Amino acid sequence: MPKTTYANQKRIRIKQVQKDGNHLYCMMNIAALEYVMKNLKPSGLRLWLYLNKNRDGFDLELSPSAIKNNCGLPPSSCRKAVEELIESGHIVSDGTSNGFIFYEMPPETPP
Repeated sequence: MPKTTYANQKRIRIKQVQKDGNHLYCMMNIAALEYVMKNLKPSGLRLWLYLNKNRDGFDLELSPSAIKNNCGLPPSSCRKAVEELIESGHIVSDGTSNGFIFYEMPPETPP
């Protein structure tokens, strides 16, 4: 039986690229993804997606040129995106001069 739709709705069927060794997929926590979609600006969301697609514990060297090449963000938007993720608690200093930790969800603030 077909689903009922209303005038303000569009019925959409999802078609994904084939999943195999040539077409890699990443898994993301749905609650974290929905949280950032609601709370981050577009450039912050793009950077969050870029960082979150990596496996847990993966280390990378992040630079404005890497962000531009991978996310399409110009340097000014890159700086704002990094600042937003720092302010939101997604990126936190690891205590070294230029080391940081990316959190899919910001760590909970102690009571």
